[in-house]
Amino acid sequence: MIPRLKASLFMALFTVWMCVSSAYAELCRIGDEAEVLWQNNWYKATVQDVSPDKTQCYIHYEGYDKSWDEWVKGDRIRITHAAPKWRVGNKVEVLWQDKWYPATIVSVGKDTYFIHYEGYEKSWDEWVTPNRVR
Repeated sequence: MIPRLKASLFMALFTVWMCVSSAYAELCRIGDEAEVLWQNNWYKATVQDVSPDKTQCYIHYEGYDKSWDEWVKGDRIRITHAAPKWRVGNKVEVLWQDKWYPATIVSVGKDTYFIHYEGYEKSWDEWVTPNRVR
């Protein structure tokens, strides 16, 4: 009886955790490229703003004027390319040979960051992938 009770309690807690964690997941970020469902068709768009509760994205449709911009919920948007997490000037740490070093984001590429290691010459500056930045 006790093992079944523990399993039931575990499953209940796991279900609550999944609901809470998904509720706080980011739907979108400013700058994300997306597709938005409108009248059974998917249209390319860019996220311009995010609601304070992070449940809606304000989008601009590619190739259309601003009069078509609108707020959309998660059931109508799918992110096709996420905006970079870091911006120029952000202080970060960068992984290099199994050690984290303080650095500054100098430039942002499509899927990379150009960084400057604090206290090192510019000759050490390099493009890094997001998995090396925190």
